[in-house]
Amino acid sequence: MRTHALLAGVAVLFPLLAVPANAGDSLPPPEVWPLPHQITRSGADVVLPASALVVVDAGTDQSTRDGVEDVLGDGGVGTVEVVEYGHEHASPLKVRVGALSGANIHAAAVTLPASLPAEGYYLTARPGEIVLAGADADGTFHATQTFWQLMQPGKIAPVTVTDYPSFPVRGVVEGSYRPQ
Repeated sequence: MRTHALLAGVAVLFPLLAVPANAGDSLPPPEVWPLPHQITRSGADVVLPASALVVVDAGTDQSTRDGVEDVLGDGGVGTVEVVEYGHEHASPLKVRVGALSGANIHAAAVTLPASLPAEGYYLTARPGEIVLAGADADGTFHATQTFWQLMQPGKIAPVTVTDYPSFPVRGVVEGSYRPQ
């Protein structure tokens, strides 16, 4: 009888041994709309620090700068300082915003796509650094919108996103469904 109980206990517990120790690394990526061409997650959520430094290209428009600052504030970052590239300093979190081809973005320790179509963007979030890079100003704007969707109170998913429009003109597919 004891042998049967022992075997039953082992049979119940054995499947638990098959779960890898890094099972948290296989979390699905967060939902983003519209669905980007590529989104990958690389582990558990990154806890946001109390302060962040946003490093922007000189040509980054004010609405994008304000948008990034607002997203960080909504995420619980209490102190957000925005500076232009070349005037940065140490910070527990650097958020780099600008053109994919710019020196600011290339200063990040990430592997960037060689190029993106118009309105395309690359976004990556990891401990200590977030990068929002656009092929152009519209792409940087779209990266900011995705950044907003990824933000949660006090944390952000560690993801890499690459996206660009599938069609050269937005709204073409939606308009084609209307009756003539």
